[in-house]
Amino acid sequence: YQQQRRGSLQLWQFLVALLDDPTNAPCIAWTGRGMEFKLIEPEE
Repeated sequence: YQQQRRGSLQLWQFLVALLDDPTNAPCIAWTGRGMEFKLIEPEE
C-alpha cells in the first residue's frame, strides 16, 4: 500500500530528474545496464 500526495516527490522521481539533466553528468550517470545508475565521486 502506497499513497502519494499531490505535490510530493518520490526518491525515484528525483533521481530520474537528476539523471535526465546533462548538467549532472559529472555527478550521476546511467551505467547502461537496465535502470542501473552510479554516483561519480560520491565521497566529494
